[in-house]
Amino acid sequence: MAGCWNRAKAMHEAAMADGDLSFDDVVEALKEMLREGIEWAVKKASKRGGFLKNDAIAIPWPPQLRSIKRKLKKLGGRKKIDEFVRRINKAAEKAAPKALDVFVAAIMGLSLDKVDDLLHGSIDAATDYLRESTYDVLRDMFAPIIDRTLEKHAVTAVWDNMIDIYDAIPFLSDLSFDLNDYCVERALDGLFFLVAEREAELRDSPELAKSAKILAVLNNIDDLFFDSSSSDGDSSYSGSGYDSGVDYSYS
Repeated sequence: MAGCWNRAKAMHEAAMADGDLSFDDVVEALKEMLREGIEWAVKKASKRGGFLKNDAIAIPWPPQLRSIKRKLKKLGGRKKIDEFVRRINKAAEKAAPKALDVFVAAIMGLSLDKVDDLLHGSIDAATDYLRESTYDVLRDMFAPIIDRTLEKHAVTAVWDNMIDIYDAIPFLSDLSFDLNDYCVERALDGLFFLVAEREAELRDSPELAKSAKILAVLNNIDDLFFDSSSSDGDSSYSGSGYDSGVDYSYS
């Protein structure tokens, strides 16, 4: 099986090399690279301790609530704080697989206009573009998933209990903090970090790619340049890069 796949990759790469890569081929390869990136990210993040044990994406106690953390510790709430941090990371870990369809729908709807910038930009240029183009949409779609996961893993209950302790302290101002928004954004940031990490790995070692088209594009990247007439119509960037005509619903 591995031998057949290697031969197929070699044949596809050879057929697409030496100027045979079209604009559409490159766009498709970039989308496939992002798709491989989110599949890899979800797999890594959803492992046991995928968030909590990865310092790069672990979700900490909300930095803007440090003063509250100090007050809770003085009242003997250290274990509750530790439990809260453990639970929000567990919730992000469990929610990660459900983010796959959301991300894939966003990737398929991308309008990759500035292809040269994505090909020859930074080692995570495609991920940066995905983030800039779709973050708000992804956040809105991911929010109900995180909300259900927080409830399921009793994060909300632990949080409410700590807030009750805080509210019992006299002369303190009311707390204004959206737990769901915080967890959604931190979980998304973690997934984007991992997608960018995978994109950098694929650019550095194209042979890691599952797709022969990605392999062909990355191996010939120095020879690939497209002007504004390369795609059907004007390829200049003219919006968010997110096609509102695509169905971004997920099951």
